[in-house]
Amino acid sequence: MLCYLTGLRFLPVAAALAGGIFLIDTLTSLQFAVASLYVIVVLIAAHDFHRRGIVITGVTCAFLTVFSYVLVHGFVVDGTAPLRSAVSLVSILIATILVSFARRQPATVLFADMIGFTAYSSGKPPDVVISMLRDLLHLLSEAVFSNDGSVDKYLGDGLMAFFGPPLTSLRDATNAAVCALEIVKSIERWNQQHTRCNEGAVRIAVGIHYGEVVQGNVGSEKRLELTLVGDTVNIASRVEACCRTLDASVLVTGEFVKALLAEGSLELAKAFVDEGFHLLRGCKEPIRLFSVRREQVCPATGQLAGLQSSGG
Repeated sequence: MLCYLTGLRFLPVAAALAGGIFLIDTLTSLQFAVASLYVIVVLIAAHDFHRRGIVITGVTCAFLTVFSYVLVHGFVVDGTAPLRSAVSLVSILIATILVSFARRQPATVLFADMIGFTAYSSGKPPDVVISMLRDLLHLLSEAVFSNDGSVDKYLGDGLMAFFGPPLTSLRDATNAAVCALEIVKSIERWNQQHTRCNEGAVRIAVGIHYGEVVQGNVGSEKRLELTLVGDTVNIASRVEACCRTLDASVLVTGEFVKALLAEGSLELAKAFVDEGFHLLRGCKEPIRLFSVRREQVCPATGQLAGLQSSGG
């Protein structure tokens, strides 16, 4: 509500500026792309508006650009006027796309990493190792995609995924929890099918955190990458690393459990065991962690023992 009210505070400014640009573009004969100034309106809208508000602002500015051209020139090609209008439309489009992909919003971030894969693949031919890795990453990816998540990047023998951006839903945390359980189930099944005598099984470590993230393009001029950044991402990574210390297949934070409760997934939230507060590397304050251990997950169904419904 606070962000909404703040957005309303900037709405008159954006509207007045858009109106002024429209009048200048329509009533004057300035020989430059006046309508490109609508980029400023888009930037003002991006200050507090959510993605939908930014897109609506961009579309409105584009409409005013075309409408101004029709009022002044009609539907005919008049000198360099079409080129100036085209430059303005491209500027508005680029500005809208860029600010739409650099937004703060809540998200559920999941890190998954395979424990023991190096030892499991030791001594095997490279092509066999690559084939195994593809199989395992495929299992992780399918669990993410089947629960409306997105893979941000692959990290060797693991991945980073998120649930929410760019369009949040009322089940983002629930979907992430179900995804984690499906990952544990898939790895257990894979072990049953592939392990042989004297070969160690591959284990999985999954860490999940819920909080605010920034989604945007990062990298260099030669290579850009759309990704999530922020403390939420860092904490989720640290939580995943802590799985080894606590001997848990899945670790989540207290904030994530609160998100489950807010979504109505009461039974799913109850299934996580309170592990108390732990000081994670790089964190100034201890963080409350909740776990799911391997023995709690039924390999046949992927559900927690005694869990009847995933809620939501």
